[in-house]
Amino acid sequence: MNRRQFISSLVALCSLPLFTRCSQPSSLKVGLIPWIGFETLCLANNLHWLPKEIELIEFQSTEEKLTRLISGELDVVCITVDDMLQARDRGIALTAITVFDVSAGADVVIAREHISSLNELKDKRIGVENSALGSLMVAKLLTISELSPSDISVINCPLDKQKEYWLNDKVDVIITYSPTSDTILNESGHVLLDSSQLPDTIIDVLAVKTELLTSHEFLLKKLVQAHFQSVNHIRYNYDDALYRIADHQKISFKKVKRAFSGIIQPSLEANREYLSSPNGRLIPAVRQISKVLLDNKLISKEDKLVNFMSSDYLPSDYENL
Repeated sequence: MNRRQFISSLVALCSLPLFTRCSQPSSLKVGLIPWIGFETLCLANNLHWLPKEIELIEFQSTEEKLTRLISGELDVVCITVDDMLQARDRGIALTAITVFDVSAGADVVIAREHISSLNELKDKRIGVENSALGSLMVAKLLTISELSPSDISVINCPLDKQKEYWLNDKVDVIITYSPTSDTILNESGHVLLDSSQLPDTIIDVLAVKTELLTSHEFLLKKLVQAHFQSVNHIRYNYDDALYRIADHQKISFKKVKRAFSGIIQPSLEANREYLSSPNGRLIPAVRQISKVLLDNKLISKEDKLVNFMSSDYLPSDYENL
């Protein structure tokens, strides 16, 4: 083979799909917290469905996760729509490529025994994680109870400190979710309000830095595919899936089962409906959430929703999972 033939062969080789795959970035760092809706990725990791290039990094608070995102240590985050809107408002361009779940009872407002209704929240100490979701829940709580911000004391209560705050009587009411909620309910707490009463308010998505959509396409598609493989595993191998999740979260099978009953996991078809631009099902919910955040000065301006979501990373069908 002469030099010209060798160069021609090399050019042809570089144009093959295999070369494209090999030229993909070497890693994808994904940040998440202990939330039942994100357990599909942990389950996929347990079952070895994630490529070794994808690293799941678990945090104990949303605040820590977002700090790492801002610092550039994460490429992808599992996040609520409200936190995503707040991140975008701070200049972090994110695009949602999967809807994990819609909370329908798993997020709760828990009160002490002597507080029997929302009408009794005046002058009470409300413990809540310092996040857009926490602020959104407080805003919703104030609206429903017809109180103003000055009527309550809001106490920053990170997820990993909530049990301590409750047991040491530092709060009267706490806004939380499974599995922490199970612990607090076992310590003389009761539910005043849950997310089933707040439809389309708490939606969890897989959000990637918009600048990485093209360069990380291969790994992003593998990550999304792994999520739906886990959704299928939960559907067809229910006990096995839930026991694995219980072991990961260090809680009982019964508590995992109860936590799943408080969320809705959209199917692949439903995800396509949520994420299809420009009029996907997600858009009306996002606009409603954005209005609440804007009205309560939790974001500085209306999000125009440019590159807010994409269905391009969803598997074509279940047979390709």
